[in-house]
Amino acid sequence: MSEQQFQTEVMSELQYREERHKELLKDSTTYCCYCGLEQGERWHCCGENHFESYAEMSPDTQAEILDSEVAWWEYKR
Repeated sequence: MSEQQFQTEVMSELQYREERHKELLKDSTTYCCYCGLEQGERWHCCGENHFESYAEMSPDTQAEILDSEVAWWEYKR
């Protein structure tokens, strides 16, 4: 892989990460604070009723989710 190809790959990954972050910040979907599953129609999960949107999550949790999203995006490519 050439340096230019490498830079293109890195930039497209960073662009995807940034775009996905913006999308998730606007999304009102809520997730379990303990296991990360989408709330959906449930009123409780993991024995608790704590749910939060992506925007409400800590920066560390957001980074973990983005890492997972980028890994899935790379896998599908």
